[in-house]
Amino acid sequence: MFLIVKKKTSKIINFSKNFDIEDVVNFSKKTGLMNLFTEIKDLYSYLTGTEVGLDTNARKNRSGHIFESIVKKLLKEAIVSKPEYNLTEEDSSIDIDRNKRFDFVLYKNGNPKFLFECNFYSTTGSKPIETANAYIDLQNKINNTEMEFIWITDGLGWQKMFSTLKSASNSIDYVLNYNLLKNKINLLL
Repeated sequence: MFLIVKKKTSKIINFSKNFDIEDVVNFSKKTGLMNLFTEIKDLYSYLTGTEVGLDTNARKNRSGHIFESIVKKLLKEAIVSKPEYNLTEEDSSIDIDRNKRFDFVLYKNGNPKFLFECNFYSTTGSKPIETANAYIDLQNKINNTEMEFIWITDGLGWQKMFSTLKSASNSIDYVLNYNLLKNKINLLL
């Protein structure tokens, strides 16, 4: 149902009942829909949102940011009574022979002890596979230090990519989902 406003008058067009085609054409012209329809290559895709600019990457990142927030809350709760620990976010001060910003770094007595990366995957794809491979490389760089790398990852996307997760687990010391982290964080500290 649309409302057409014209000099303090309006007309309701109900598309679920019989309607005047002239009203629809007039509405489409005045709102710019007619021009839009001539420029869209795939109207179906546009109307379902894939071309409209809903920014699917931002939508994906939103779930990742939410996941990071709940992990941060859990880490802060775990160290609240441990004054020797300090938690930093988006820390790029760790020198491991590459420029890397960690989601979280847990310092013990002023020294970096645990380096955390968090990822949440609600779907499958190449990104989780690339991330797993990058974190295997990162683990290799951290192996000869006093620090521990912990990859916290979760989401339904891993159900169909279990072999990738299993392979990463063979090369990365700590691959945890949220529940494992929640139940075992005190064993690490």
